[in-house]
Amino acid sequence: MSTITVSRRTLLTIAAGFAVARQRAMAADAGGAPAAAIQHFYDVLLGVMKDAKGLSFDQRFQRLAPTITQTYNLALMSRLSVGPGWAQLSPAQQQSLTTAFSNYTIAEYASQFDGYSGERFEVDPAPTTSPNGPIVQSSLVKSTGEKVALNYLMRQGGDGAWQVIDVT
Repeated sequence: MSTITVSRRTLLTIAAGFAVARQRAMAADAGGAPAAAIQHFYDVLLGVMKDAKGLSFDQRFQRLAPTITQTYNLALMSRLSVGPGWAQLSPAQQQSLTTAFSNYTIAEYASQFDGYSGERFEVDPAPTTSPNGPIVQSSLVKSTGEKVALNYLMRQGGDGAWQVIDVT
């Protein structure tokens, strides 16, 4: 019987290759699911924008809250925003920060999207792959035709739903 010697570098290269292949397979298996999550979010947001003149801030907040909490993994985003210090916080402090971050995020959307003047959203149906998860590329197209790029890093939760964990 012969002994095969494999270098550490070779093992790392093979492992990296498997990781990339796994990420690509996950993105392929997801099909358009990450993009569909963003499209659904935009559909609700556009509806609120179109109705905004007849809605108070609180009404916009209430209409957006369920979709934002479904679309964004606000608990993870809170933890990532705090960074390593998160582990030193008590569970009550962590929950308090997550609640504050969630309310702030929803309030920002309710405040910023308070009207409609012909804007629309475009979503690329094919997410790009990254080592951290699929990235859904999209644009807010202003009534002037100017495009504002919005890219969403997505992660699949324990329930299988795709959620945003970062926006660029």
